[in-house]
Parts: sequence; C-alpha cells; structure tokens
Amino acid sequence: MGEIRSMTGYGHGAAEGGGLAVACDVKTVNHRYLDVHVKLPRDLHDREPQVVQRVRKAVGRGRVDVTVRVDPAPGGGGQRLKVDAELAREVHAALRAVAEAVGRSEEPPTLEQIAAFDGVVVSEDAVRSDEVREALQAALRGALDAMATMRRDEGAALAGDLAARLARIDGWLAEVRARADELLPSLRDRLHERLEGLLGETPVDPERVLAEAAMLAEKGDVTEEMVRLGQHVEAFRAQLSAGGRVGRKLDFLAQEMHRETNTIGSKTPDVAVSHRVIDIKGEIERIREQVQNIE
Repeated sequence: MGEIRSMTGYGHGAAEGGGLAVACDVKTVNHRYLDVHVKLPRDLHDREPQVVQRVRKAVGRGRVDVTVRVDPAPGGGGQRLKVDAELAREVHAALRAVAEAVGRSEEPPTLEQIAAFDGVVVSEDAVRSDEVREALQAALRGALDAMATMRRDEGAALAGDLAARLARIDGWLAEVRARADELLPSLRDRLHERLEGLLGETPVDPERVLAEAAMLAEKGDVTEEMVRLGQHVEAFRAQLSAGGRVGRKLDFLAQEMHRETNTIGSKTPDVAVSHRVIDIKGEIERIREQVQNIE
C-alpha cells in the first residue's frame, strides 16, 4: 500500500551555529490548499522565501505554521550584543500603554520586560553569519522530518480505518444485491395477498399479478446504482493503495458514493434494503469526515 499522509502534524528541530541556538517548530493542520505562515526573528526575515520554499517541497496541502527562535547557545562564548534603541523605545511605550489600559499605570515596564522582547537585544554579527543560517536550515530540516513522520504515522492509521469501513460497505452492498434479486418474487407474493384481500372470492389473474409486480420492481430497480457504488468503492480502495497526495480524489469519490447510496435509498421499496442503505450512508459520512484530514 502506498503512503497516505495526514494533514495534521508537528515537528521540532534544533541546531547551533555562530554561538547561537536555533530552534524551529512546524505545525500543520488541515486546509483546502497549501497555506504557509512563517515567524522569524527580525534579523532572519530575509530567509523567509527560502523557508517557504523548503516547506512547499515537503508539504502538499494544509496550513503550515513555522516558528523560529534564536537564543545564545550554552557555552557559546561571549557575543557582541547590539541594542535596537528605537525598538526598545517602542516596546517601552507599548508596555506603558498596556499598563494604563488595565489601570496599572503605577507599574512602569521593567528593563527585563523590554530586553526580553524579540529584537531589542541581539548579537551584533552572529545572527547574520553563515553559521547561523546553516543552523536555521538544519533546524528547519529536523522539524520538517519530525513533522513528516507524524503525518505518515497518522496517515497510516487513517488508511487502516478507511479500509475497514470500505470492507463493511462491501458486505452490506452484497446483502443489498442479494435482497434485490429476491425483490420480484417478494413483490409478487405481497401484491397477490393484497388483491385476494380486496377481491375476496373473485379469482386473481396470476399473469396480471406478475406483470404488476414486474413493473413495480422495475421502478425500484437499483442495479445500476449498486454497480456504480461498487465501482466507486473499488476506485477509493485503489487510491488508498496507490498513496500519495490523494485527499481531493478521495473526497470526490466519497461524495459520489454518498450520491449513489442516496439514490438507492430513494428508489427501493424494500424495508430490509432501506435499513442497509442507512448503515452504508453512516459509514460513508464517517469516511467523508476522515478524508478531510488526508493530504
């Protein structure tokens, strides 16, 4: 069976370079298209196109959130630090505005609060060094690999669940076929009983009963719908086996399965068939929900 990937995943990667520690977190959730959001430290904003490009190669569909942090590495040695004075003033003003907004103006921002804001205090040269850029790539690669592993594992679980649901639909569809083959004799007998009850001693023409039963059976014939439903089930199973980015195809096939099942339910005059149609529709609904999370 080919590889099926879920659109839900998380991965963390970390690397060091230039005396700094780079940490990267990648989180993905289901989305109709590929939607990438990247949050980088100010001095690495120029690397965003490269990060997005790497993500697009690794992910086909889903919302992807990438967050990168840069901190001094343990034992990384002394670093020349630079203070962004303009940003520090902006942060100070913003924190004071927050304090006033909540009625705490008597508590001015502390130096620790201002310095902790991203970009206020940075290494003067290290963040832009080639070592740090390489560390960013390594951390991103580790996060994407971990995320891909999680998506593969969840995708395998989804594929197993879907295969089990298809097998149940196969069994119920076989019951519907068998019951459909018995429909004409059943309709004939029921029609004969009703006519006898209505006509009393008047003889009932068996040929007329058979013709009427055949006409009713033809109106309720669901052979074509059963054939198409079976074909859609097999096509769905084939896509699961092929693997890859098949989420949209599976979603389309699930919709077609649901449509054919609805038609069978609306045409059939038989209670036993109707009950099985309800069972099949329930499984297809659960399949449609699961498919929404497949890449």
